[in-house]
Amino acid sequence: MSRLPCRLAALGQVSALGRARADVFERLVAGDSSRLTLNENLVPERSLWLGEVHDALPQIPAALARFACRNNQLALAALESI
Repeated sequence: MSRLPCRLAALGQVSALGRARADVFERLVAGDSSRLTLNENLVPERSLWLGEVHDALPQIPAALARFACRNNQLALAALESI
């Protein structure tokens, strides 16, 4: 059985590098690690560098208030960038 190729028509992303494509690219190419923090609480006896999104995130619409959480705000931010 052959399958048709799958292609991405649009891609939205949100990461510790930022939300805007230009910001992400600039920080990635520059090797900018300023948005990483050292965390010692996740793994016993080990420190890990973690990235966290600090950019403002969109609010979940009132009609969808029962789904309001940070994960859904991150998903909505990625969707908005498409």
